[in-house]
Amino acid sequence: MSGIRFDISDSMRAREDKKRAEAQLLALVANAPVSINIRDAAGRYVVASPFASTLRRIPFQDCVGRTPHQIFPKDFADKVLAEDREILATKKTLRQEQIRHDQNGERIHAVVKFPILDDAGQAIGVGVINEDITERRSAEARINHLQKLEAVGQLTAGVAHDFNNLLTVILGNLELIDQYGVDDSFKARIGRALLATGQGADLTQKLLAFGRKMPLLPVVLDVAAQAAELRSMLERTLPESIAIELPPPTLAAWVRCDRGQLESALLNLAINARDAMPAGGGLTIGISSLAVGDDTKGALDLAPGRYVAIAVRDSGSGMSPEVLARAFEPFFTTKEVGRGSGLGLSMVYGFCKQSGGTATVTSALGQGTTVTLYLPEAAAPRPGAGNQSLSNNAAEPGRRERRILLVEDDENVRNTVAEQISHAGYAVTPASDSAEGLALLGQGRPFDLLLSDIVLPGPMNGKELADHARRTYPGIRVILMSGYPRGHVGEDGAAAARYAFLQKPVQRYALMAAIETEMRTDGAG
Repeated sequence: MSGIRFDISDSMRAREDKKRAEAQLLALVANAPVSINIRDAAGRYVVASPFASTLRRIPFQDCVGRTPHQIFPKDFADKVLAEDREILATKKTLRQEQIRHDQNGERIHAVVKFPILDDAGQAIGVGVINEDITERRSAEARINHLQKLEAVGQLTAGVAHDFNNLLTVILGNLELIDQYGVDDSFKARIGRALLATGQGADLTQKLLAFGRKMPLLPVVLDVAAQAAELRSMLERTLPESIAIELPPPTLAAWVRCDRGQLESALLNLAINARDAMPAGGGLTIGISSLAVGDDTKGALDLAPGRYVAIAVRDSGSGMSPEVLARAFEPFFTTKEVGRGSGLGLSMVYGFCKQSGGTATVTSALGQGTTVTLYLPEAAAPRPGAGNQSLSNNAAEPGRRERRILLVEDDENVRNTVAEQISHAGYAVTPASDSAEGLALLGQGRPFDLLLSDIVLPGPMNGKELADHARRTYPGIRVILMSGYPRGHVGEDGAAAARYAFLQKPVQRYALMAAIETEMRTDGAG
């Protein structure tokens, strides 16, 4: 008896490896967090992942053997099969985003379709990977919106800087004309022009508030008490047809922010609410506390911590989705010409962001609007600690002969400020840039005071020039000024705090008061 023996160990191992690979592939399809399908050349499903059934709302087992026409509406099925035919013919991958609707509303899907090839390289089917990317696109939209607001904020800060320089020239010359003496008819005209200049300065403050570049004076305050103090002002501002509901003053909610800006924000929102309720309605200010953790910070764009939420609700006309999407944009307004600048909500948003919080708005047509301010919670002050407030009183400047070096690159601003200083009795030497300022510092008798713009052409900016002057002439006094707020041009706060600062446009009395105050110091810093 004879026979032939074959060693089939390798063949058995190969079959087992193939089974394991197939099992792993099926496990991948079954557990993937995306929809994975394969259709043959006739358009029938040969593989359908369980996740795919959540998109079609039918059991995935029931998909196998069916065609798109047995699952989807005809128009969509026709489109699917037409794309399949193109992929089979060209062997090219197709990538697209699709908008679909389900029980949760509109959803965005990223779809990748690719040819399935046999060993000979022939296309025998179409593979489809479908991922629901709605949340990702929503997050990207929020980031893009924030980036857009930041970019516009930078732009508005630059516009405000240039506008402040122009206002400095207008304001300074009007005050000089008034000071030199004119008859009563001209005084009235000058008064109106000065008032308009002040309104222009207020507008730049709103621009800076949107760009989160406005200097703030934060104090610890009780939001509920602040709202209670606003009641009388709200009652004067709003018609009797609008009912006002405020939180009880006993509900203490402490935050650290600029008192005046918080008051302006609440008044802005109240005025918006009034305009949205011409026939009357209700305005409610609610206060609550919330904790933001690492798992929830993204939804509100807030760092982890505790926050006080101030919700201002009205029962007015509400906003359409299109208007709501642009609510925080500067200069966007639905009010008629002359009734709004479009800076109200953007100013509120900028104030909250600069204070370490944020602001949100929810609204629907016919259902009113809620704007919520989120501000970092602060510890209640110790009894008797109180909050110091700055005095606005300025002493009348003297007319002592002191030498002042004025460094300002804008010729009109330089000439105007120089004349104001000279008219007050000081000896002023103007310089147009930091190089000229450096040269003048070393000539003749030392200067008593350096008054310099921060943004300067030449080898140094204003702060660097001040540092050099203070090192070289320890007794010199320094005042910095800028059309930008303090801290916007890159100097660190601790260093900048060594020098007095004037925000343009600066009124004559404030300029002279600052000079007089510095002249009373020893200038050692």
